[in-house]
Amino acid sequence: MYWTLFVELKFYVLMAIVVLCGVTYRNLLIFIGVWTVAAALAPSLGFPALAAFAMPQYAPFFIAGIAFYLMRRFGQNALLWGIVLFQLLLAQRYIHYRMASNLGHVAAEHLPTWPVRLIIIAGFAVVGAIALGVFDKIQWKWLSTAGAITYPLYLIHMFIGMTLIHHFRDRLPAPVLVVSVIALMMATAWLIHRFVERPVGKWIRNSMKRGIEDVRLHTPARRHGRTRVVIESPAVSAAPVESERDAALLMGSAEPQAR
Repeated sequence: MYWTLFVELKFYVLMAIVVLCGVTYRNLLIFIGVWTVAAALAPSLGFPALAAFAMPQYAPFFIAGIAFYLMRRFGQNALLWGIVLFQLLLAQRYIHYRMASNLGHVAAEHLPTWPVRLIIIAGFAVVGAIALGVFDKIQWKWLSTAGAITYPLYLIHMFIGMTLIHHFRDRLPAPVLVVSVIALMMATAWLIHRFVERPVGKWIRNSMKRGIEDVRLHTPARRHGRTRVVIESPAVSAAPVESERDAALLMGSAEPQAR
């Protein structure tokens, strides 16, 4: 189950390259295009390293996610929808392979693929609806907590949860055991989030922010043939991009995109 962590780490490596080049609307589109081509060609080129980092099986989902984020942040357009639809088609390419790797070749040959295709389409539709703000009016407070505990729950559910089920499966009725383990795992995930993730995450963010501010305060910049020191207010440099003007600067264009 934890193989997904390695896929996630490789995605972070790719995004680090984007950050080094500058996170702008234009650079993200270039990144999407290059990654799409690399993922589509990697299986036939015979370069294991390229296939490992292009991740052909998973690239369509990551790339569509980036496109949906751009829709959410800057508004939808035909180009972004074209990217999403193309990734939806590419996501169909490895369905049979994934079924064979998880269920075995014999089972994969006899099982229909339409349920998997339907699940993928439904996933794209739900994320697309979120990007377009369909669910913005839903403000249930418990959703924030539920979202916050998903990652620690992912980390502990497999080995700890399955170990408990195997240990008590002959001592408790199945419904009682399943409900008890789920409740225990969710409570443990909340404790990890509250007493580990939040304090450690806050410390890491503050440490990184101070490091970035120190670099900015002491970075020499050349202007008109002279060297000057760039001094920025920490409050300004750490402010999120919210205004249309800031969005236009992020996109590298003179005018913000109309919503």
